[in-house]
Amino acid sequence: MVEDGRRRRDPERRRQEIVTAAAELVTEVGTAGLSHRKVAYRAEVPLGSTTQYFATLDDLRAAALEHLSRDIEAYVEQMALAMEDAADPVGVMAQGLHDYLADPHLVRADTMLTASAVLDPRLRPLTDRWFEGLAKVLTPSLGTSAADSVVMFIGGATWQAALTGEAPPVDTLRRGLAALFELDRKDPR
Repeated sequence: MVEDGRRRRDPERRRQEIVTAAAELVTEVGTAGLSHRKVAYRAEVPLGSTTQYFATLDDLRAAALEHLSRDIEAYVEQMALAMEDAADPVGVMAQGLHDYLADPHLVRADTMLTASAVLDPRLRPLTDRWFEGLAKVLTPSLGTSAADSVVMFIGGATWQAALTGEAPPVDTLRRGLAALFELDRKDPR
């Protein structure tokens, strides 16, 4: 709400605006391009607000990556729910994966999160959460090695989409997933 041309003080909302702005910037310029000044400008808050909530750039970067991780996890949860009672789980997953890979925000978020975790092991739990979450959803119906293989396939497809700027065709994803879905049925390990 605006009073006398200024926003009413809401510390939690301001903090969230800062985190959202930082997350958007990470997907646009990467974590190396992040600065308190750029985030303050994007969030339309005073520079001092960013340092008030996030004393170090590492703190701000971690909050932005956590935000991106939650975006990815929300999509994975939606896809898992769609697959639960699907007559054609491979088709549902192929279409869901295609939609994911066609969303530049999600692809950039995913690759920035993964690249950041490679450089900073403290961020590994953020990437592990969604990898393990997806594998956990898939394991009961596919088996462990097939579920792990599907997760690796998705990782590779994500990097390909990031590099080419295009999602692979649904049929290509479907064929790859169909082969992986059958792994434990052919060779349970």
